[in-house]
Amino acid sequence: FERKNMKLKIEDGPENFVNFAYSLTKRESSQAEWPQLWIFKPQESYLGMGIRLLKIFKKDIANKKGIANWAVSRFPDGKWTLQEYVRNSALYKGKKFDIRAWSLLVSIRPLRIVTLSYGFPKVSTVDYNPSPEHFEDLCMHIKMPLGPDCQAQDLVKPYPKNTGKANWKEHVKFNKGLQIEWDKDIWSQVEDQISIVVLGGLEAMRGREAQIFGDNVGRMNSYRRFAFLSPDFAVDDKGKVYMEEMNTNGFMIGDTYSHFFPAQSETILIMRVLGADGFPDSWKYQEDAEKVVDKYCAGAGFDDCEKQGVKKEILRMIHEDMSGGEVGGKIGSIWKRSFPPRENEWPGIEKVMLFWDRYVNLMHNENDRKWKWYAKKFDRGDHTYGKDFLSPHYLDLATWNFIEWRRNIALGKEDDMYDKGFRALVLKTCPYCKLVVSDESTSHKMWYT
Repeated sequence: FERKNMKLKIEDGPENFVNFAYSLTKRESSQAEWPQLWIFKPQESYLGMGIRLLKIFKKDIANKKGIANWAVSRFPDGKWTLQEYVRNSALYKGKKFDIRAWSLLVSIRPLRIVTLSYGFPKVSTVDYNPSPEHFEDLCMHIKMPLGPDCQAQDLVKPYPKNTGKANWKEHVKFNKGLQIEWDKDIWSQVEDQISIVVLGGLEAMRGREAQIFGDNVGRMNSYRRFAFLSPDFAVDDKGKVYMEEMNTNGFMIGDTYSHFFPAQSETILIMRVLGADGFPDSWKYQEDAEKVVDKYCAGAGFDDCEKQGVKKEILRMIHEDMSGGEVGGKIGSIWKRSFPPRENEWPGIEKVMLFWDRYVNLMHNENDRKWKWYAKKFDRGDHTYGKDFLSPHYLDLATWNFIEWRRNIALGKEDDMYDKGFRALVLKTCPYCKLVVSDESTSHKMWYT
């Protein structure tokens, strides 16, 4: 929504907004009843400033005039976003919460994402009550864990440090009768939704890369660029996860707020995953990893695995996988590859491709001249731009094939091709392959089916 001098603009027009609001009454139980509850957010703000709740009655969206009167009476001048509110929330000790996740986009060519295996809960100070008379209590609904007028003495005790802890999983409650496991059923959705949003923005990221580097491939390949993501999620009482927003400002807090979220170990570890200290433990597996990658390259038929960059990127992924474990003696500080999927959750190349095709066009505007110009100007003939601007890069396909190949070896499907000694090298350099062997798959991925 944009209001300026009593004039109102609604993205995609008022009819689409009305249709969307009515569709929620059928597909989201939290918005099935009127008045609907929506979160009102200023688009140019931060730290939750200016956010509040708005009620929409059925009569408010009966026609264009009704929408205009409703919006003008509530919106000051500026640009605003309305977001559906999850009213039927899962609860922690009777209080509403949302979750801050940490994720790192380590590469866009090929696309690789790593995600912390747990999140940081922000729990309300007020017992949750979804009745309309409590809609104005922002400390109950929005300001979590604290904000102006919220009482620190009402914080849950002990405060849950992260969602990997036993006390979190013990006290978070869903609808009675539902058997929901946090890691399998909730966190897998978190990983999926992060991948979906990143894929949706891939066109813009590749366009930006073209704008920065042009056709200077050597200059582009000399950089290891990354993006730190910290999205927020809500969870309803049926175990459905909703991304509230994708924060991209790199807010790596360390132990600044250690009374809530001690996160210095996690911060140090993600820098190691990035290779900031040169992968100091790589001497333990580097030689074996190179043997595995060379064997893959030979079988995959690459003319020159090193020249094409395939060996470099696959070895980089192995370093990242091997560096995501504990640090500083703190067990459970684990960053995991979330895209492409891990070997123990690998659905097959065909389904990964379907996932890519489904979501990479989310924000695509075929009439956007800017991206058309980038695609035409910077087509290098290597599936990076041009007509394949939104297609997987050949490095993506090489990586996916490598993951599937390693998984098959771990499962013993390639025993007629490789001896037990080589299979041992694969297991040594692939932490997720060990989970395949022991059948510890945690795959509950929605988009696999």
